[in-house]
Amino acid sequence: MNKSKLKSEVGSSLSTFLTEAKDGQIQNSSDLGNFYCAIENLDNFTVVRRHFETSTDAIDIPFSCMEPSVQMIFSMDGQSAFNDRFEPFLLMPHTHCINFFNSYQCRNLLDENRRQHDITFRLKRSFYSELIANHLASSEDRLPEMIFHQKQFNTINDHLPADAGILGILKNIIECPFKGEMKTAFIREHIRALFTLQLFHFNPIVSGKKIRQDTKINKRDEDILHDVKKYIDEHFLDPTSLENL
Repeated sequence: MNKSKLKSEVGSSLSTFLTEAKDGQIQNSSDLGNFYCAIENLDNFTVVRRHFETSTDAIDIPFSCMEPSVQMIFSMDGQSAFNDRFEPFLLMPHTHCINFFNSYQCRNLLDENRRQHDITFRLKRSFYSELIANHLASSEDRLPEMIFHQKQFNTINDHLPADAGILGILKNIIECPFKGEMKTAFIREHIRALFTLQLFHFNPIVSGKKIRQDTKINKRDEDILHDVKKYIDEHFLDPTSLENL
């Protein structure tokens, strides 16, 4: 098979898989590179894992989503690049962002000799509505209010470095030891913790307030993050609230 036809087939299969967002996984290894994508639809949220590596050819993968959702994207050890009709969006390695889209049509862009490794959590309103309501009752932050009223925003180009707390929770999700309902409960509560942390991190960006550029954590921050992780590990089956967390 010539490269042009191979590129078309790989791009088309990944495009369909990402757009339909049905449970499953797709894996392809060829002269174009290695492409792995897995999707899990759980309790009012979807987990999308992408691990792409190109060789000597660039490839772009069009995909879309037609339902409103919060999209939390975490870039692991590779760069994630997207493009809608007019604007490029770039997520650097070891960073994260939070977005609200009513719908979108975009392209996943990969240059030659490029690596992309990321994980996305797509949250339905029924997943986050209680958390947002609790947050609005105790603060006047703009970001939760925008999500509550389904106002679209995009922070991909305003991504932030993933700190120790974010990385620790992601590690727990990726290495989840459970199956079935226990797995769903475990991942759900860890995503709720990530969502809460992202509300805190990105509210200043969305509201236009100046943010601290120093990403180092001190001993007190480290102790707090350790306590948060320990609490989630011990209470992931209990109902979560911002107050308890």
